[in-house]
Amino acid sequence: MANCTPMFPVTKTHPMAAPNEPIHGGSSTSGLDLVHGWVGSPNIRGTADIVKSCVVTLGLCSWSVLCLNVPDPTDTVRRCGFLRVKLWWTMVALVFPEVVTGVAGEQWRAATQCKEDFVAMGFADWSMRMAFFANMGGFMLKAPDFPEFPINGQQLAYLIQRKYVALPDSIDSAIRDKNKADGFARMVTVVQMVWFMLQCLGRAFQSLGLSTLELTVVANIFGTICSFAFWAHKPLDVESHVVLTTTTPMATILVEAGDVACKPYSRTPLDFVKPARTRPNLTTTCWLGVQTMFNAERDPPGRPIRSIGNTETLPAGSYHKWDVCFFVLFPLLFFGLHGVAWWFTFPTPVEALLWKIATVSLLSINVLHYGLVYTYIYHPKEIGMAVAGRPTRDIWEFYEVAPRWLIYSSHWFGMLIYMFARLYILVEGWSGLRSLQSRLYRSVDWSNYIPHY
Repeated sequence: MANCTPMFPVTKTHPMAAPNEPIHGGSSTSGLDLVHGWVGSPNIRGTADIVKSCVVTLGLCSWSVLCLNVPDPTDTVRRCGFLRVKLWWTMVALVFPEVVTGVAGEQWRAATQCKEDFVAMGFADWSMRMAFFANMGGFMLKAPDFPEFPINGQQLAYLIQRKYVALPDSIDSAIRDKNKADGFARMVTVVQMVWFMLQCLGRAFQSLGLSTLELTVVANIFGTICSFAFWAHKPLDVESHVVLTTTTPMATILVEAGDVACKPYSRTPLDFVKPARTRPNLTTTCWLGVQTMFNAERDPPGRPIRSIGNTETLPAGSYHKWDVCFFVLFPLLFFGLHGVAWWFTFPTPVEALLWKIATVSLLSINVLHYGLVYTYIYHPKEIGMAVAGRPTRDIWEFYEVAPRWLIYSSHWFGMLIYMFARLYILVEGWSGLRSLQSRLYRSVDWSNYIPHY
C-alpha cells in the first residue's frame, strides 16, 4: 500500500521513543497520536457544499427578484392562482434569467415614458412607483354600460386628459398600502449574492477555479442585479386594484375617439390608445423579442381582459442611446460569462466541445437578432421587396405580407437553437459535478487576506 501523507502535521509519541512518558490519572498516553498546538478546520469543501451554495443562491435570486403584475380580481382562487403564476415565473428565472431581465428592462422603459407623460400633463408628483402601478394593471376602469377592465398608463393618461376620470388625492398612499415589498427577503438575497461573489473572487485570486455550475450561478446573479435595478420602484405582490369610475358610457368614449376606435377590439375597448408606429417605439419593443418568445400576440381567452399579462410591453415614444447600449451589451455580457468556461476542464472532451458550441450559438443568435431588428426597422422597403416582392412601411406590414412559412420557420429555428443551447448549459452545470479537478475542492484561505504577525 502506498504511503499516505497526512493533511496536518502530527507529532507521534511511542513507548520506544519516549520510555519515560508520564502517567496522568492512571492512564498512559503511550501509543497515542497527539497533535500539539492550535489546529485549524480542514480547508476543503465537498460536492454537497457546492450544491448547497448554488441552490440557495439560485432559489433566493429567482424568487425574490420577481415583481408580477396585478392578477385577475374575479379569480375565485386568486391567492392560489397568483402563487402558481409566481412559481412558474420562478422556474423561468431559474432557467432563463435573461428573459426576466428583458421583461424588467422593457417595463422600466415603459414606466419611464409614463412618468414623463404625466409630468408633462401637470402631475409633478407622479413617481416611478405610480407609473409601474399603472402599467401593471393596477387601475380598473368601471363604466356604466360595460364590465370593468384594467387599463395601462397610456390609457389612463388618455382618460384623464379628456376628463373621463380623475385620480384620487391619496393615490400614492393607496399604492404604498398595496405594496408588499419584503425588504428582509431582498436583504437576505443581496447578502447571499455578495457572499457567493466574494467566494468566487477569492477562488479566482487563489487559482482554485470554479465549477461550471458556479459559473452559471454567477451569470444568474448578474441578471438578478439588473432585474433588481429595473424593478426597484415596482410594487411587489399587489393583488388588488384601484377602481376608477367614469360616468361617461363606454359607447360615448368610443364615438368621441373617432375613426381610430371603429375597429373591433381584441383585448379592451381602449386598444386604440397607443403610440404611433415610429422607429423609436418599434426598436424599444423588439430589442429583446419578449413578446414573440411568449407568443403574446395571440387573442386572449376572454374579452375584455381581466388582467395585464406579465410579458406585455408598452412601446415607448422615444429611447435613449444608453437604453440601446444596455439591451445590446447585456446578452453579450451574460452569455460571455459562460464563455469563461472555454478554458475549464470538463469530464469528457465531447462535453467541452458542446459547451463551446452552445456559448457561440447563443452569442451568434443575439448578434443575428440585432442585425435583423436593424434591417426590419430601418430598411423595411428593401426587405419587403426582397422577400415579398413589394415595399413595406414597417416591420408589422412586413409580417403581414411575408410568407407564413418563412416567418414561422425562421422564428422556430432560432428558438430551438436557443432553447437547446441554454438547456445544455444548465444540464452540464450539474452533470459536470461528477468529475472535477482536485483544486476545486479546496476552500478559499481567507487568512491570507487578514493581516497577522
